[in-house]
This record gives sequence, structure tokens and C-alpha cells, in this order.
Amino acid sequence: MKNLFYLLAFAAGIQACASKQELPATSYSRSESRINQRKLGNIAENEKNIRLRKLALQKLTNQRELGNIAGTETNERLRKIAIEKLTNQRELGKVAQHEQSKQLRKLAIERLTNQRELGKVAERENERKLRRLAIEKLTDQRELGNVAENEKNTQLRKLAIKKLTDKKELAKVIEKEQKNSLRKIALKKL
Repeated sequence: MKNLFYLLAFAAGIQACASKQELPATSYSRSESRINQRKLGNIAENEKNIRLRKLALQKLTNQRELGNIAGTETNERLRKIAIEKLTNQRELGKVAQHEQSKQLRKLAIERLTNQRELGKVAERENERKLRRLAIEKLTDQRELGNVAENEKNTQLRKLAIKKLTDKKELAKVIEKEQKNSLRKIALKKL
């Protein structure tokens, strides 16, 4: 019962700390917001009570803190919450490249829109299905050309070639591709 009371009191404190909607705008400065975000980040990372950590994480908006939690948290559910809240493409890219869980890497890739970060994932990901997902999201011709040139899997190279529209990139494929069937696809697109 004591723990429940503590949890409810703390949740109310987090709510007040995170929103500050009841205060006039002039009394709530950016520095207070940063301090509150640091406090929430500290709770989300270090609190022993998992429920309190989850509550703090749900209120957290600081992308650096969220990225740090997504990259270092041992609890997979909390990492998932952090990844779902991430919007910073660089932080999502780090998660997509370094996360141990295949499902969480997939979630990060699905949230990625930055072409450079997607290109890194397409180049470095070990799981073929996740590389495919990254390639399907690519639109940048240079990144697609890089995949078409360097991908070891024939089907994924084919996918990248089919998405190419840039004449220079298609010419590189025709020049360097060993498989005639893939060179033929690129030639038809010229």
C-alpha cells in the first residue's frame, strides 16, 4: 500500500513536472524545461521501480535522452517506448544499426526517413529482411546506386536497380554488374 501511494504521488509529480500547463507562460522558462527533462531522464534511467521509470519515459521528450535510453536500457519494453518516441533521425539511425533485438531494429528502420541513415542500414544490416526494408524506403539515387553496386544479395541489388532513375547511377550498374539479367534491367531504364 505504501508503494502504491508513493507511485501515485510520484506520478502526479512527474505530470506536474512535465506539463506545467497550469502555470503562466512567463513563469516557465526553457531552462526549467531542460532541467525537468534531465530529471525525467535520470528517473527513466536510474529509478529501481520499473513503473516509475516507464512513467518518466512516457513524459520524456528530449531526443538525446531518449536516444541514450534506447541505446543503453536493459529492459526491452522500455527501449521500445524510447524508440517509439524518437523522431531524431540520427538517434534512430544509431538504434537501427546497434540494437540487439531484431524487432526493435525493424521498428527503428520503419521510423527512419533520412536517406543517409537508411543507406547506412541497407549497407550494414546483417538481416536480409531488414536490409530489404531499408532499401524499399530509399529514394536517394546515390544511396540506391551504392546498394546496387555493393549489395551481395542478387534480389536486393535487383530491387535497388529497379528503383534507380538516375542515368549516371544506371550507367555505373551496367558497367560494373556481373549478372547479365541485372545489367539488362538497368539498360532498359536508360
